[in-house]
Amino acid sequence: MVNCHGTDFPRPKEPMATINDLHRMIAAHPGMRGMKTARLAIDEIRVGADSPQETKMRLALASTGLGEPALNHVIRNGWGQPAVWPDAAYGQHPLALQYDGAQRSEPRQGRLQNKRRTVTGGRGWPAAGVPRAAQERSQPPSHQRAGTAQFSPAR
Repeated sequence: MVNCHGTDFPRPKEPMATINDLHRMIAAHPGMRGMKTARLAIDEIRVGADSPQETKMRLALASTGLGEPALNHVIRNGWGQPAVWPDAAYGQHPLALQYDGAQRSEPRQGRLQNKRRTVTGGRGWPAAGVPRAAQERSQPPSHQRAGTAQFSPAR
């Protein structure tokens, strides 16, 4: 809903609503069903997550102590052109992360994933996949139980 991709992204996208729009909607309808949950969740929303699964991945990663990753960080090729957009990245390390869900096990997706990892690694960014199972073991930081989320680097 609030996802937005700029002109550096292969498919630029305008958001359906901004986070400020959501704040206004919540304020305008305080007693409406779901608004209590919306008030609790709004601070966890980030522009850039392409799916609920990527959001779960970001929340799991944020709870690991690495801090919150950047979403759809642009990794440029040797000519300065956009080359790869990992789902999440830690620029200070550098580390590129991709959500590895069921759709990524399809042959075409697997080939694209391998190509993406090759290009990413060639630019000095180690790439890892975050399996769905790792995300399901974690809850958002505001609802976190004892322990931390874990993820496994892709092989």
